[in-house]
Amino acid sequence: MSVADTPARVRDAKWRCPQCGRTFSRTGQPHSCRTVSLESHLRDGPQRALFERLLAAVNSKAGECEVLSLPCCIHLVGRYDFLAVLPRKERLEIRFVLERELANPRVQRSARISKALYKHSVDVRTAEDIDEELLGWVREAYHLESR
Repeated sequence: MSVADTPARVRDAKWRCPQCGRTFSRTGQPHSCRTVSLESHLRDGPQRALFERLLAAVNSKAGECEVLSLPCCIHLVGRYDFLAVLPRKERLEIRFVLERELANPRVQRSARISKALYKHSVDVRTAEDIDEELLGWVREAYHLESR
């Protein structure tokens, strides 16, 4: 594999965990090396269809990503982990980081996590919630450089 064929997230990584092989922008980044099956999070409920639709839309509108199923949640990984998906009983809670605070009724929670970054939480209850507005925020998170 040439350098050009190496995924950007691996090529730009500063540190690779010696146990699980995940790549990170910071040396010694705290994380879980343990993974779980995607089915343990989604099973065959309505969340599965929502997740599959969200994943297809993200791959199409933001950029290609990998799915990493961790004990806590499902991460979508492009250059970095840019989206966390937390399946709930009747919805998907998605979390992403932007360089700005969102003042929008769809945003359930918004918190400053550093001088320049805000973490946002949005609920996805129906396929209609996966719209251009949401995908615009996700695309912005996907392309965020200052991680």
